[in-house]
Amino acid sequence: MEKEINVDLFGGKGLLGGREKPLEAEIIKCSVYNECALYKEGKCLSVYNYGSGTRCKHSTVTRKKGYTKRAKKYLEFKEKWEGHENYNKLGSVNDVMAVIKGEVFLNLTYLNLVKEDGEYIFKREAYGGRPLYIPLEEFTVELVERIAKYRPQAVMGGTIDEYEEESLHLFFHELKEKLPEIYEEYVKRKGKLEINYVGRKAYLKTLNPSEIEYRTRMYPNLNSDWYWDGEYLNYVEGYVSKFNVINDYEEVTIRIKPKDTTVVEVTSNEQVNENTKFE
Repeated sequence: MEKEINVDLFGGKGLLGGREKPLEAEIIKCSVYNECALYKEGKCLSVYNYGSGTRCKHSTVTRKKGYTKRAKKYLEFKEKWEGHENYNKLGSVNDVMAVIKGEVFLNLTYLNLVKEDGEYIFKREAYGGRPLYIPLEEFTVELVERIAKYRPQAVMGGTIDEYEEESLHLFFHELKEKLPEIYEEYVKRKGKLEINYVGRKAYLKTLNPSEIEYRTRMYPNLNSDWYWDGEYLNYVEGYVSKFNVINDYEEVTIRIKPKDTTVVEVTSNEQVNENTKFE
């Protein structure tokens, strides 16, 4: 039986101004949420994610059109949906793998894997990826080996290196988390894997004591370096806003105590340990 598992509101004035759009309530219904690993993590494939058109095949997504602020029923509509027990309950998904109702959902950039005549084959396409649901009993170590060996080719010729350098690292990281038995069997056959975590977002409190960097390409003058000692984030050097209490000083000591939800970008694999949790 389907249940309304998430409600979000869209519309209103844009951040850059422009014409106001009527509010719309997006309602996601699902009948297999109790068998979905993503739902247990507070996420859903069908929650709107900018740049991704992927929606879960098990869900039904509907939109109810509302009103602009000038309409008498605007507040009634807004309050009705904001008062829903599952308003804004679930987050969107960046995962490339999830176990949903006895199937492995796989959506890996540059991996165009399809099932034809009972066999999984690779399609030669230059860009994107193809979301696929694979029955757990068919998601074997042998299939993982084929995914690891696959090298997508560009239309104009040449191998797309990002698949091996980026996509496969993310794939094996999620395989280790979500299907550890298959991951361990693969490692037994192929040897230890060196997974690259650089660039991923991780919860600071789960990282090893290490140097933490803030970097911005557009405004490099705002870059700064910090040190995470396991309890506090300590300022080392780089940009900080001025202190108005005095105008003349030689030394600054800044110590920040992060929350459990504080997230930073991993800049070295040595920051990561077996207990590290990623956003």
